[in-house]
Amino acid sequence: MERLTHERSNGIKSGYWSPEKKEDLINRLAEYEETGLAPKEILLLRGLNWIPCRERLPEDENIVLVTTVTKKGLRNVNRAYCIDGCWHGSGSMAEVIAWRPLPEPYRGKA
Repeated sequence: MERLTHERSNGIKSGYWSPEKKEDLINRLAEYEETGLAPKEILLLRGLNWIPCRERLPEDENIVLVTTVTKKGLRNVNRAYCIDGCWHGSGSMAEVIAWRPLPEPYRGKA
């Protein structure tokens, strides 16, 4: 997402500023409001998107969720980690086509 605001760093004022026109700012704010999501909810969803392996791989040894596809085209989800471009994990480690970070563990009462 392209930012519309920038943090002030001149030491005189604090907060944010924007070079954008007021109308553009209001339109973008309306787009956000139409989602019905709070900023924290958007941050949670950001980490749940699948990242194609052709775009980038996770940092070495970070356990992530992966989508694999078999020669017959069947897709599955596994936990795995990558070291130097080689995937290691449980279950069938057919071709890994995408990955995403693990969600945060449940923090409520057990």
